[in-house]
Amino acid sequence: MAKKKIIWSNTAIKKLFAIFEADIRKSKDKEFSIHLFKAISERVKLLVKHPLVGIPASDESVRVLIIETLIICYGLTEDRISIFAISDFSNNSGK
Repeated sequence: MAKKKIIWSNTAIKKLFAIFEADIRKSKDKEFSIHLFKAISERVKLLVKHPLVGIPASDESVRVLIIETLIICYGLTEDRISIFAISDFSNNSGK
């Protein structure tokens, strides 16, 4: 089986940066954002090896991965994992 390629949507990337920026503004420190970035990187690497690790959503084409305070929604095709939405469920960060 070929290795799946990770594709981040522009919307997901913008949301992720907004979350990082909000966390930095709130805490006046980059440490949590760095920690969160590392956690995301590790889980996305795991996702490449085990794409079904996420929780199935009500829409069968979508799976959900929970990392720290983030909900990451992704879809699967034969050759790619498409990350298309990110939500932060801690204190409305990134709004």
